[in-house]
Amino acid sequence: MLTILLSHFSVHGGFDTNLISNPINKYFVQYTGLGEIGVDCFVLISGYFLVSSRFHPMKLIKLELEVLCYSLGILLCAFLFAPAALTNFSIRSFFFPTLSGQYWFMSTYLLLYALSPFINIFLNNAAQKILESCLLLLLTVYVLLPTLTGYTIAGNSTITIFITLYLLGGYVRLYPDRLIFSSSCLKYLLVCMICYLFIFASVVFFDHVPVRPYTYFMSLNSLPLVLCSFCLFLTAKNTPVFCSRWINQIASSVLGVYLIHDNPILRPLLWQHLLHNYSYGNSSFLILYAMLAVCGVFVVCTVVDQLRILLLEKPIFHFLQKNGSQ
Repeated sequence: MLTILLSHFSVHGGFDTNLISNPINKYFVQYTGLGEIGVDCFVLISGYFLVSSRFHPMKLIKLELEVLCYSLGILLCAFLFAPAALTNFSIRSFFFPTLSGQYWFMSTYLLLYALSPFINIFLNNAAQKILESCLLLLLTVYVLLPTLTGYTIAGNSTITIFITLYLLGGYVRLYPDRLIFSSSCLKYLLVCMICYLFIFASVVFFDHVPVRPYTYFMSLNSLPLVLCSFCLFLTAKNTPVFCSRWINQIASSVLGVYLIHDNPILRPLLWQHLLHNYSYGNSSFLILYAMLAVCGVFVVCTVVDQLRILLLEKPIFHFLQKNGSQ
């Protein structure tokens, strides 16, 4: 979530890189748009855990209600305190945030979760060779070919790469003893860093030799980005297990952090009007300011979401469970 926040700091901060004379700041703004690493990791983690889990329709409802809560809650706040911010929006879309694609990630992820029991049937019942052949085909079509050529066979869609990454995460869970998934954290961390540096080098290269957009290797299904995310995922998987009540408590709100700060109404108000990101384009304090802004937004949004869980989610679902059991 921190990588996604940092990405949004740059992408939605109103920066014009043509006006940034400081090369370090320019590449920082261009390169920090790597929130897709966080997205890919989230889907890999989902596949890893959900492949062995039972599907819960209430979980789907819970996710949709959380999206709706922030969509309507922020709409109401804007209507009361900043009505001018609603000028360019269709109000109806805020009542159907998932269907209208208000949050592209949630629209895709909720569909993925709804499909997960069917995907799990395949994962848990297909022979290992069949599963590996399927993964090889999907990774070729939706990762390798688009990276090498800029094209794919059946069109680009976020659900296709989400399903591919979900299958990959589930495969790691089902076949952890495969030699490629050795317990070496250092090896995967090294590959992750190499991919990360390669993407940075591509940003610099394409900025000077514009044969491709500088974001070419920063897309959700770019081979170096997928490999970077996968190795980061394996690094975490192979890290000695520990449990932290505080980390788990904070982790329960990372989705809320996303739904608050990336709301289409709040997004420009936050990054451009409140924090004035673009005004730091040539400042020597840009990187420090970005870190402080990202951490500050994360903390505030986490507190807001913890209050939502305490005051709304827990009482509502306690009531539903109590009446459902009677």
